[in-house]
Amino acid sequence: MTVMSWDEWARHDATALAAEVRAGRVTPRELAEQAAEGVARLNAKVNAIIEVFADTLSDPDADHPNRDGALYGVPMFLKNLGSGLIGRTQDSGSDLTLLRIRCISSATSGSSRLISRGPRSMTVTRLPKRR
Repeated sequence: MTVMSWDEWARHDATALAAEVRAGRVTPRELAEQAAEGVARLNAKVNAIIEVFADTLSDPDADHPNRDGALYGVPMFLKNLGSGLIGRTQDSGSDLTLLRIRCISSATSGSSRLISRGPRSMTVTRLPKRR
């Protein structure tokens, strides 16, 4: 179920979506559900999303985003390359990676800086394979 039309969604950048959350017109959960619906509609064609984190759909604060951050509530897609978050698996898109890495101590510096601004991680995206 969408909370706004896809045309309206396309007119909003991340800061505008965050403003909608702060104003109480949409919830972080509603934004995540709409983003997940977009993934479901398009991913078969673009093959870009590896996983949608089900826990962030049911619990908007699963990865502990900063509720006071400028981007709180905005769905964020993580690249599967050095953007680790605690408890999330990544393999850096390599067929040569035999062991998938599970972050257990802290988010990478780039991810932690972004999370401190409040967006919610909800997916891991693919890296193109080299040929």
